Amino acid sequence: MALGCLVPASRAVLKQRWRLILPPAGVLGGRPFFCREESSPGRPLGRGCCGAPETTSPSFGFLFDIDGVLLRGRLVIPAAKKAFQKLTDAKGRFRVPVAFVTNAGNCSRDDKAEELSEALGFKVSPEWVILSHSPLHLFHQFHDKCMLVCGQGPVEENARKFGHGTFLVCLENIYKKMTGKDLKYEALIGKPSTVTYRYAEHVIKQQMESCGWTSPLRQLYAVGDNPMADIYGANLYNRYLQAQAEVNVTAMAAESEEHLEVQRNRSISVGSAESCLSILVCTGVYNPYGDMPGDRNENMLETAFHGHRDFHFDPSLVEASHVVNDVNDAVELVFQKENWKQE
Repeated sequence: MALGCLVPASRAVLKQRWRLILPPAGVLGGRPFFCREESSPGRPLGRGCCGAPETTSPSFGFLFDIDGVLLRGRLVIPAAKKAFQKLTDAKGRFRVPVAFVTNAGNCSRDDKAEELSEALGFKVSPEWVILSHSPLHLFHQFHDKCMLVCGQGPVEENARKFGHGTFLVCLENIYKKMTGKDLKYEALIGKPSTVTYRYAEHVIKQQMESCGWTSPLRQLYAVGDNPMADIYGANLYNRYLQAQAEVNVTAMAAESEEHLEVQRNRSISVGSAESCLSILVCTGVYNPYGDMPGDRNENMLETAFHGHRDFHFDPSLVEASHVVNDVNDAVELVFQKENWKQE
């Protein structure tokens, strides 16, 4: 077993390569603990990311899951090619804002962007890719902290694997066994956390600004294949947005807002979208002919929900706003709802 610790003597290396570090926190399937920073979080997106400003600026944006929506393994789902022909111009520049939101954490944003570029046939910028640990950009108080990384193999490789949900379950039970108390986290990130969707909204708004789209962001459409992560998270964030519209909410739903310290980074603004609608596709995890128990109130928690203990299960949050066959149908649905004309 390899055992590594980043100590003050390695501070220069820490700042150069491991800028975003958080004590144990995460969701099942995510790896939100340790992140190598490939690009500056505050760096504006390049002007080449999108086409010329539309006659009418888009007031909506897409949040696409990757596995099961755009790709199966490393193979592109055919509907994804069709969808992005609608979303991009002849030069591969977006006509509307797009971000890619995944719970993957076993690679860098640059690697994931390169994978998407090869699969989809146009240049995908790393700034548009949100991995499970990407929202750590928000947690300034942990950027220069040291942490212990343990596992088998190289330290850098283990650092990306440290957040497996199984490990969290073991850690929580050992901690409670030793102390008699529940282990408390600073925050949970990765889908279905609202922190992740808030960060995704920030990325969308940065892209709109860099592209010269002046309309305020009104609507987010989250497209995914997993009811327990993609749909649950989008609906949870939509609930937060609705509550924010009614009252001046200062805390994220199910998370501690005080740890985000948003005011320390003015480039990260609070949520402004009116709503976040969920669209479920049938090309991945979701099976429209099974999986969900007939009596949801009685059996759903036991048979389907495998989320983290701190996410209180609500059956209504796994019900998608829309269910479509694939991502191409999802894009067509949104364009129809938004009355968006394709050029």
